[in-house]
Amino acid sequence: MRNGYPPERAAKTAIERIVLKHPTFSGAVVALSKEGIVGASCHNLDNPFPFTVGTGDDVRIYHVECVN
Repeated sequence: MRNGYPPERAAKTAIERIVLKHPTFSGAVVALSKEGIVGASCHNLDNPFPFTVGTGDDVRIYHVECVN
């Protein structure tokens, strides 16, 4: 995100960089901007990958397709 990427793209770029060095990696990255925008990416996990974001009394469940 320091390169100006939104959280979703930053998370996907991070996963892609990990997979280049560790092709059998299984996991996820969730990124959050200072503005409260959230994004995620995953590799080798069940699709779609669920994650939750909570703010105050509001909790939301999001899903993202994994990079394979």
